[in-house]
Amino acid sequence: MIIADKKFLSEIDAKANALLDKINSAEDKMTYTGKAYYISTVDGNDLNDGLTPETAIRTLDRIHTLPLESGDAILLQRGCEWRGNGMRINTNGITIAAYGKGKKPIINISAKNYAVPYEWVKTDYPNLWKYMYPLGCDVGHIVCDGNIHCIKKCSQHYGFEEKLEQIQNDLEFYSDRHNNDFVYFYSEQNPGERFKLMEMQRIIPGILIRAQKDIWVDNICILNAFFGISTGSIDNFHVSNCEFGFIGGSGRFRADDPKMVRLGNGVEMYGKCDDFTVENCYFHDIYDAGVTHQRSGGNTSPVPITMFNVRYESNLFERCIYSIEYFCGQKDSTEARMENILMKDNICRYSGGFGWQRPNRQCRHIQGGWIGALNDRYRATNYVIENNIFDRSIDTILSISADDAKHLPVMRGNTYVQYAGGKYGANFVPYDRFMPYDEEAERFIREDRGEKDAVVAVVPEYDGMCD
Repeated sequence: MIIADKKFLSEIDAKANALLDKINSAEDKMTYTGKAYYISTVDGNDLNDGLTPETAIRTLDRIHTLPLESGDAILLQRGCEWRGNGMRINTNGITIAAYGKGKKPIINISAKNYAVPYEWVKTDYPNLWKYMYPLGCDVGHIVCDGNIHCIKKCSQHYGFEEKLEQIQNDLEFYSDRHNNDFVYFYSEQNPGERFKLMEMQRIIPGILIRAQKDIWVDNICILNAFFGISTGSIDNFHVSNCEFGFIGGSGRFRADDPKMVRLGNGVEMYGKCDDFTVENCYFHDIYDAGVTHQRSGGNTSPVPITMFNVRYESNLFERCIYSIEYFCGQKDSTEARMENILMKDNICRYSGGFGWQRPNRQCRHIQGGWIGALNDRYRATNYVIENNIFDRSIDTILSISADDAKHLPVMRGNTYVQYAGGKYGANFVPYDRFMPYDEEAERFIREDRGEKDAVVAVVPEYDGMCD
C-alpha cells in the first residue's frame, strides 16, 4: 500500500480537471430525424412555433404543448437559464440537446435567488429567520454562495421534533410541512444580507421522462432539482456531456408515518432497461446517487426485472453519497438479473457532501448491496468495473454483494484511495461485514478479487475533502 502524498493526489486532481474540461467543452453533435424545436430565454416567445432559432419559444412549460413526434429534438440555447420548473417528456424518440454558443443551458429548479434581505423576517426565537413567502413544497436543501451546504432539520431526524426552538446552530433550516412549507433559517445575521446567493431545492425533477424508448439528453446542466433526470423502465436511453449539481434532499411523507424518506439522484432509471448509457457527465453535491439503475427487492411484479447493456463511462463524481448505485432484485424471483454492465474510466471523489446528514449515515462510491439483505439478489453476467479512480470516502469505498460469487463484478485496473483508519467496504459473498482499509484489504483486492494491476493508496489523515 502506497502513501497518497501531495504529488500522488495532485496527479488525480489533474486527471479530474482534464475530464471536467472535456465535459464542459463538449461540442453539440447530436443528430435527429424529425423537427427541431428551439427554446431561448433571450430570443424566445411562447407565441412562436419554435421551429427556427428566430422563432424560438421561451418557457419549458411551452414544450408540453408542442406536437412532438418520434425523431424530434428539443434544443435549449446555450447561455440561457430556466428557473423554477423542469420539463416532462412523454413521447418516444426525443432528443434533448443544446444549440448556439456559450455555456451549457441550465435548468435550475430553485425559483430565484432567495438572498433578498427584506424577504427574511425575524422570529421570536434567537437568530431564527423566516422566509416571508410560503414555498408550497418541501425544500430539500439550501446552498449559499455556490458552495455552503446548509443542514436540514426534519421530522424524526436525529431527535428533531419539528419544534422551532430546536433549531440552534448556524446554517440549520427547517421546511415546515404543516404550514405551507415556510422555511426557517438560523443565522446571527439576516440571511439575505449575509449571502449574495441562496438557492433552494424543491421537489421538482429537472427532466421527468415517461417515454419508454429512444431518449437522448446531451449538453444540459441541471441544478437544485429533486432528481436531475428521472425515468422508469426504458430502452435506448443515453445521457452525455451533462452536469448535475446540488440534487436532492426533499422528502416524501406518508399520512400514517411521521418519518420522512429523503430522496434525490442525478440520473435515475427505475425499472427494466436495455441500453442505458451515461457518459462524460459531471455529478456533484448529490444527496443520494449520482447515477443509478434500480428496482427494489420488494417488487412482486410478474414481469422479471432485467437490466441489460448498462454503461457508465468517463464520468466525474464529486461529493455524492453514492457515485454509482444499483439494485436489481425481485422478491422470491430467480429471473431478476443484470447482463452486460460496464463501469469504466470514471473518477469518483469525496463520497459524502451534504448528503452525509441523511438519517442512515452511509456513503460509498459504488452501492450495490446491503449487509445481510440478499433478498435483492444482484445476479449479473458480464459485469465489469475497470480503470476507475475511487478517491476517498467519509464512509466506505465499495459496497457490492450478490447471492453467489459468480455474479460479482470482474475488477481490472482500478485505483483505490482512502483515509487511514477508514473502510474499504465489501465485494464478496457471504455479505455480512465491512472490511477495514488496511493491508488485508489490499491483499483481498489483489488476490481474492484478482485485481493484480490495482493501485491501492492511503491518505494519512482526514483532510475534510468529503465535507
